[in-house]
Amino acid sequence: MKKMNTPTSPSSGMVIHEVGRVHNRVKKPFLVAGDDGIELQGNVDAIRRRVHRTGDDMSEIIIDEEMIDILHGIEEYSHLVILYWAHMVPESSRTLKQVHPMGRADFPLMGIFSTCSPARPNPILTTVVRQHERRGNVLTVSGLDAVDGSPVLDIKPFVGEFYRQQDVRIPEWMRKIVDEMREDMNSTEKGRHETAHGQGGCRRGKSSFNMHDPALVFGELKLKAGDVFLDLGCGSGEYSLHAAGLIGEEGVVYALDRSESHITGLKSRADEESIENITAAAADITGQLPIDDAYVDVCLLATVLHIPDITRRAKDLCTEIRRVLKPDGRLAVIECHKKALPFGPPEHIRLFPAEVKGLITQCGFTVVSEVDLGYNYMIQFGVE
Repeated sequence: MKKMNTPTSPSSGMVIHEVGRVHNRVKKPFLVAGDDGIELQGNVDAIRRRVHRTGDDMSEIIIDEEMIDILHGIEEYSHLVILYWAHMVPESSRTLKQVHPMGRADFPLMGIFSTCSPARPNPILTTVVRQHERRGNVLTVSGLDAVDGSPVLDIKPFVGEFYRQQDVRIPEWMRKIVDEMREDMNSTEKGRHETAHGQGGCRRGKSSFNMHDPALVFGELKLKAGDVFLDLGCGSGEYSLHAAGLIGEEGVVYALDRSESHITGLKSRADEESIENITAAAADITGQLPIDDAYVDVCLLATVLHIPDITRRAKDLCTEIRRVLKPDGRLAVIECHKKALPFGPPEHIRLFPAEVKGLITQCGFTVVSEVDLGYNYMIQFGVE
């Protein structure tokens, strides 16, 4: 275990040891502490998108292997409280007494302890997260707002009954922040509703990412650090962006789509969020893929196969996918249920699960798993 650099004197007897590390795609904090205060980094719209997506974004908490017994029974809880060290806060910022909340000059100077600023005498931050899976010493969670590499100090089970409070009072400036966040969240939920109910559905140009629980999808995909992920017909790139965090700097995401505008937009978002492990390119996915043989761990076709041009050339596409997959690689196909619904692609071009299986297995694949996603379903295939 590593000892934290705490600003306590040797005589105080206080020593803090990290118990693990955070692993995700967030490389830089959006709120940076300096000698004179805190400030937002980057484009406000990009920051808001990042904040909105935090609830869906997956992180891994990797506990030191010699402490694995400390996790016994933790998988029985749906939510956890994570305490972590804001390691990117410089020592000089820990002496700040007052800041403008969120680095906004329109808010009054407030004492550090009346804000959620990362610039604190002891930069210990906390977040309540949803736990999705435990694999040995690794916890997969969503909703963690820590930066990649953040030292984890402690983990506690979240029990809602222990945190119930009545007549909670907050100052006006904090109320404004809460109201702005609620307004943004409502706008995001409205966009999700429109995506799922006719103004996008499963059509290309919109992503099916928000039509189901992303945590369920990626929990089934079981991506790990160092994997190679191929997103064919990536559209706006939501799946690619999400996968980039799970596979880390050692892994790589290849995102291919025939739309130049989609690829340009994805590259721009990756730049805004300092994501460097995505290679995006405009390409005809029904032709030869610009990927080496036996190189890909997981290939994703998300609401792509039903497109008539793709369906007609499914055999050629699957043959190419089989070429680029590793011997133990997997192909995951997400499609809309073939139902009479007032949203999504026309019913007559949707595919039954049996049709998807027929199209894919003719090329030397075998069914590995199938999961219902609500409006959609996902089938995973392995190479025979």
